[in-house]
Parts: sequence; structure tokens; C-alpha cells
Amino acid sequence: MKKLMALVVCVCTVTFTAQATEDLYSIVSVGYARTEFNNDSTNDLSYKLGIGWQVDRQWYLEVGMQKFADENLPDLAAINSQSDSLNIDASALFVAALGKASGNMGELFYRIGVLKTDIKGRQLIAANTNCSIGTTLVPPIADYSVCDYDKGGIAGVIGLGFDFFIGVKSMLRAEIEYIKGQNDLVVSAAYLGFRYNF
Repeated sequence: MKKLMALVVCVCTVTFTAQATEDLYSIVSVGYARTEFNNDSTNDLSYKLGIGWQVDRQWYLEVGMQKFADENLPDLAAINSQSDSLNIDASALFVAALGKASGNMGELFYRIGVLKTDIKGRQLIAANTNCSIGTTLVPPIADYSVCDYDKGGIAGVIGLGFDFFIGVKSMLRAEIEYIKGQNDLVVSAAYLGFRYNF
């Protein structure tokens, strides 16, 4: 992660007046996401990797993968009443259309798309209650039980961002997005990334 941030800082020293005009590009973004799932929430580092194509003068198509929660799932022996109530590992494959407007400093864009999500996790619940998703692991811990789940699903995404020109083929991306999907999945995220035009 430090190497990626150092790369972004180095690229920022290049002139801001150049423009990138190629049809194919790659994007690497790092950020922060608040993930709500199954009536609980967690905050974690997030990242996205993608490839984009300019399919029209005002439209891009992007495909890729993203990770919006990356917590180690604890063993049953390590879970106790003081543990976080939600431990989650959440990732997704995405396809999105980006509508864009170009200016002297870069490109303003909005994102709309769909994700195929994969969510694994363990969650503490009150003893003698059933898991709303997944299975209950036994034995219970003090006054708690543990729900274990591995769920796939579909989600939608909307977002807004700006690609700043920083070189002939490079851009700095700032973006926010909102994801809503099955099993009450809600993700609010902000990213800073590097775009390279081939």
C-alpha cells in the first residue's frame, strides 16, 4: 500500500496541463468503506482494480473487482463476548457504465452499474436466537451464539467522481460511491486512484 501511495505522489508531480485521450485504460483505487450487512456494520480499507473502454464520446464501460471489507474471520476458539459483533470478508465483480464530461482539468463522471457480491462472515447474536442468514455454530459463547455465512448476491452501484489530468497517459481519480444489494447490503465508500491510458 505504501508503494502505491508513493507512486501516486510521484505521478502528481507531473504537469497538470497534459491530456489523456486513449480508448483503453486501467484503474487502481484505494479507499475507505463503511459496510452494512445483516443488520450490523463495519469500517475497513477498500480497493478496486479495473479496466475501462471508451465506447462513445461521452461513455466509458468499466469491469473489474473490488474488496470493500477484508477482515480475518476468527476461529471459534478466538471468539468471545468482547469480539466485534461482525467479522466480514466482502468482495465483488463489477460492470459499470460511466457517463463523462471533459474539461480543462480532467473528466467529471457518474457511475451506474451492477456487482456480483461474495460475502463471508461470522457474527455474534444473542443466545437462543436463530441466524437470519447462514447457520448457527455451537456451542454458544456465554450469552451469545455465532452465525457463520457465505453468501453470494447481486447489488447495484451509483457513484460520482473526477479524473484529473496529470500526464499524457495518466490521471488521478477521486470517487465516491454507494452500493445497495441483497441481504440488506449497503456500502458507502470513497476512493483515490491512479488511471493509466494505454
